[in-house]
Amino acid sequence: MTVRRVRVGQPGEPGYRQALVRVEKSVDGGASWLPALPGLVGLSGMSASIDLPVGEPARLWRIVAAADNATGPEHAWTVTELAFTADAAACPAAASRDANAAPRDPSTPGS
Repeated sequence: MTVRRVRVGQPGEPGYRQALVRVEKSVDGGASWLPALPGLVGLSGMSASIDLPVGEPARLWRIVAAADNATGPEHAWTVTELAFTADAAACPAAASRDANAAPRDPSTPGS
């Protein structure tokens, strides 16, 4: 899958946040990890989107904390949202599925 955007949510409390992350992908089943973009990415606010350049598709993706923001042993990075958005043009099966999906009825929960 070619991921083009990653959305990361984290709490407002600084001890549970990360200021810098790396986005990595694996094309060999997790035996090795490659940077999905050069360098580190800064996360600002409680929700941040990371746009990725066009690159080789991969099955496995991960976000790696790259800054030690913890101010005490009880602090740990807490991710409250994590979403990967694929490039529809590079994923024809998903584009076809979405195009053929039945219209959603907003009055029906879970539809």
